[in-house]
Amino acid sequence: MADIASCHCGAVRIAVSAYPTEVTECNCSLCRSYGVLWAYYTKGDIVSLPAASLTDTYAWGDRHVDFHRCRPIIQRQRRG
Repeated sequence: MADIASCHCGAVRIAVSAYPTEVTECNCSLCRSYGVLWAYYTKGDIVSLPAASLTDTYAWGDRHVDFHRCRPIIQRQRRG
């Protein structure tokens, strides 16, 4: 199993079976602002995912890509 990735506060953690062999750098404005590098896995390669209650999603209009973000951080920013 590859190392576990997490959000900054540690509430959301993801584990995959191995490191990616390649990543894709998207040049759209949203991916550039997030600093996204995409890695592609099959369902069988994902060892653990966070509970849906820990994340919030954002999709621009009717686009097919949802950005999953840490819900605890978002809630603190809204209260802040």
